[in-house]
Amino acid sequence: IDVHRSDEQIRALEDRIREAFDQGDHRRAASIAIEGYGPELLGFLTNLLEDPSTASEVFSQACEDIWLGIPRFQWRSLFRTWAFVVTRRAYRRFLNRERRFGYQRLSAVSEPRVQAQKVRTATSPHLRTEVKSRVLELRRQLSLTDQTLLILRVDRNLSWKDVALVMAEPDESLDGPALNRAAATQRKRFERAKQRLRDLVEAEGLLDDA
Repeated sequence: IDVHRSDEQIRALEDRIREAFDQGDHRRAASIAIEGYGPELLGFLTNLLEDPSTASEVFSQACEDIWLGIPRFQWRSLFRTWAFVVTRRAYRRFLNRERRFGYQRLSAVSEPRVQAQKVRTATSPHLRTEVKSRVLELRRQLSLTDQTLLILRVDRNLSWKDVALVMAEPDESLDGPALNRAAATQRKRFERAKQRLRDLVEAEGLLDDA
């Protein structure tokens, strides 16, 4: 299964999600989003957490958060960007050992977990067969924030504004000039992280291969 999507594929998927959303069918919109973006969200978590079992559990929580939060989505960004925001927040809650959000035991909560399992079943073989290169191992020597930046920008090809939105704090409002400044800040941090990784790769004598 290919977790990398072209711009055309992303636009087509966004249109399908928006159509269901505008019709008031939030369940179908969430289902389309999880099915479409689930593999890359799971891959994002697997790269960060390294442990597929833990990544799967955090992914299930992210799917529930998407399901429960979608009625409040305001389309100020791509749905894909918001899905990464939600997934990163679920990841941070896991790291902070906070109690998991959304456990009101609503009848709808079981459905996203079923969808999450379908995505895991389809995606896990692909993730298991990816070659763990020495460069990826060296990348894990960077801070979690720098690793996240590299994954979002290099692996997932998010725009700088989208990266800024994903990396923002939950209570941080980013619109207009503030978003531009945040994007510039993340770009500078990315360049520093990329240089640190390059230094590690060069020290290992892997620069030509990388």
